Amino acid sequence: MGKSRWQVTDGQSITVREIVGNAFGLASALFGRRRSVWAWRRRGNQRRDDGPAVRPRWASGLERTALVTGSLAAVVACFYAFRAVGAGFPVPWWYHLADSWIFVGSIAATYAVYAGFVVRGFAVWWRISRRERPQRRPVEPALEPA
Repeated sequence: MGKSRWQVTDGQSITVREIVGNAFGLASALFGRRRSVWAWRRRGNQRRDDGPAVRPRWASGLERTALVTGSLAAVVACFYAFRAVGAGFPVPWWYHLADSWIFVGSIAATYAVYAGFVVRGFAVWWRISRRERPQRRPVEPALEPA
């Protein structure tokens, strides 16, 4: 094996990029848990009052059921897709299941964070566009050549 791999067992090794990526992910999770500036993006316009920027709430029973059902269906679908593509080397069956779990979890976490920003941004744009409609002037007929 080359120098860019760390040998775990006789037949398995971990690449340096996997170790570095996991270190970044772990650091982001730990800093995010502490709400550190290094892990969270800051908005350009800071709130001037002392109220919370976001008021979190627990998901309802229906929302939880939808999340669990959708996530499990996505894990199963990704499992079959990843198994069909293959890993490029012999692996046990649960290898693709673990990859599917991580992949779907990453998508769900990304959606949970950014979906609110996207929906709110769209709502603001929609409200402004409905309120400020451009005024249309009647079109003058073109002069015909003599």
